[in-house]
Amino acid sequence: VSVGRGGTLSESKSGRKWQFVTPRGEFRVISKGVNPKWRKPDWAYVEAGEPVPPPEDPSRVVDGELGSYLLNLGDGYLIHGTKSVQLLGRPASHGCVRVGAEDLEKLYQTVPLGTHVVIFE
Repeated sequence: VSVGRGGTLSESKSGRKWQFVTPRGEFRVISKGVNPKWRKPDWAYVEAGEPVPPPEDPSRVVDGELGSYLLNLGDGYLIHGTKSVQLLGRPASHGCVRVGAEDLEKLYQTVPLGTHVVIFE
């Protein structure tokens, strides 16, 4: 898997800051999804040096970025797939837990809602 790469992104115009860490602690799988669409957050636009569109702008919806499945841990943190399989095993995400396609499919098929998840170093 890959977890948060660390570091902080700041937007000078508004003063907003984002930290790219995976939280440690105890969570539960609160929902699951197949072929999820990623709603691109403000930080992704700021990081790319692009203007941030309004919250409901259709350009925010991105297909295929999260892989074929996801498990939602809440507060914006997901267990999901990755296009960057070469980075698995290294801190590379913006906070979510990225998993290879085959392992992710097994997780999706076997992990019921409410499953206790512990994230630790």
